[in-house]
Amino acid sequence: MRALRSGFILAGAAAVVLPLLAGCRAVGPDYRRPEVPAAEQFRGQPPAAATQAPELAWRDVYRDPELQALIAEALVNNYDVRIAISRVEQARAVVAQARAGFFPTLNGEYGGYRGYNAQQGSPVISSKNVTTNSAIGALNAAWVLDVWGGIRRQNEADFALYLASNEGRRDVMVILVGELAQAYFELLAMDRDLAIAKQMTVSFRGSLKMFEEQLRGGVASTLDTSRASAALTQVQADIPQFTRQIALQENLICLLVGRNPGPVTRGQPMLEQKLTEIPAGLPSSLLERRPDIRQAEQKLRAANAQIGVATANLLPQFSLTGLGGSVNQKLSAFGGDATGVASIGGMVTAPLFNGGLLWAQRKQTIAARNEARLQYQQKVLIAFKEVADALVAKDTYMEQRAFQEQTVKSLEKAVDVSTKRYLVEKASYFEIIESQQQLYSAALSLTQTQLAQLTQVVQLYGALGGGWEDNPVLPPAPAAPAPGAATPAPALDILPIPPPPVSGK
Repeated sequence: MRALRSGFILAGAAAVVLPLLAGCRAVGPDYRRPEVPAAEQFRGQPPAAATQAPELAWRDVYRDPELQALIAEALVNNYDVRIAISRVEQARAVVAQARAGFFPTLNGEYGGYRGYNAQQGSPVISSKNVTTNSAIGALNAAWVLDVWGGIRRQNEADFALYLASNEGRRDVMVILVGELAQAYFELLAMDRDLAIAKQMTVSFRGSLKMFEEQLRGGVASTLDTSRASAALTQVQADIPQFTRQIALQENLICLLVGRNPGPVTRGQPMLEQKLTEIPAGLPSSLLERRPDIRQAEQKLRAANAQIGVATANLLPQFSLTGLGGSVNQKLSAFGGDATGVASIGGMVTAPLFNGGLLWAQRKQTIAARNEARLQYQQKVLIAFKEVADALVAKDTYMEQRAFQEQTVKSLEKAVDVSTKRYLVEKASYFEIIESQQQLYSAALSLTQTQLAQLTQVVQLYGALGGGWEDNPVLPPAPAAPAPGAATPAPALDILPIPPPPVSGK
């Protein structure tokens, strides 16, 4: 009965003290978001576009069904995403550990002793040699009172780190979606380069055949045929290089998706990719949209709460203890001769001298908070830069592409005109070879600019924090290619380059 009475007393004390502690303000500074100067609009953004932008899911931006299937598969199977989910689970368990500090601890013990001139394992001075038996069974309770709010601040810090880990998971998803989309578009660009090389091989082979016929007719020299042959083999040497790059790029995509290396099915060719126009919105809204910024803010919140934990360690600590049970001079603690035991007490522990350890720990937490604040502000500034870079690149790439398309058309005409002039002996072989080589280089450069236009959209979407969804609805995956099956190359998207006419044809 005494044990139960002691337990009721401790429970009653808890019922009284808990509401009182909940109303006490925790020591340490409360969190406030740092001021970050944000412009009214991004650089490179039209003034009329500086309005609140709607959230766009990645399916609304990337409309290629094959790319959508790859992204959906990657968000489930990618190892970086799965590792990030494991970190969230760890952080959630840490929060549960910290929350346990609000409650008393209760431990049970039971022991039996038999001693010679000893009682419960301790020696006893006696004039007689006595063999004794004893047993004890009890419940021990202890409770550290959160008078200063140190436990509350620790819970605040751990919960903020949990939220930071969840934002980190979302940031991993944003990075993954961007990397996968860019890798996919790069693969389409490599297909295009390979197709250009094959088509130019046909053109250079036609020139070589024309020079060989002119040589047999005594019009051309071996210099003409040798130079044409060298130009042909130079382009032919690019074909295995592009083929190798395509295989390596497919392996990279498979790694991002979380599957073994193999072929990757293409959807729409590069020039048929229709991406959604992405509004940048207001710079101030970026603080709420980007997971990496929100992650940095939660880390700042956790560092700020740790100052309260360190401050509470400088102050006296209050605790309650209780004991209830029974003892017996027999090996059974609950026999007929058992005697009840119970106790309840309180303790105050104050740090009087520790060589400045606790003060130094508090200074460390303040410095860590300042570091986290600077990292948060730096992260915001980097985000503004990334959005501005993507917006500036949009218009410049569009203008650059227009000039390069005109260059390709002009060089195609130059190849045709120089070939006709050569057949009437008004131009040298050098004009044909030079025009073809310039056309080949210009066509490859145009491909890179077209790729840059696609990656600019990818970079803008990622810079705005797009690409994560907590509960994605996975679309049906397309049929996988048979093992070892070759993926057909897409049709060439540049203007056709006819081979030069052969003399006498």
